[in-house]
Amino acid sequence: VLLQVSLKKASSFVKYFMLMTFGKLIFFLSIVMAYALLRREDAAQFIIAFFILYLFFTVFEVIQSLSLTKSIQRQRQKQQEDDAK
Repeated sequence: VLLQVSLKKASSFVKYFMLMTFGKLIFFLSIVMAYALLRREDAAQFIIAFFILYLFFTVFEVIQSLSLTKSIQRQRQKQQEDDAK
């Protein structure tokens, strides 16, 4: 979905990326809360481990998204230069 949006318009990509990130955050927060309510005895360990993994995945996702958008921008610039010739 994000790839298709990024091909159309860069500003739309940012909007959809932020929307999807917020949606995932709410979804994962609900999972953590449900686990914490169901298993109180080991909830702290689960929350810490989950947060660390979520943080690593989020950093990875941002790095990959930036790489993808830079690649698409380079392709667009190259195509515009070729069209101008």
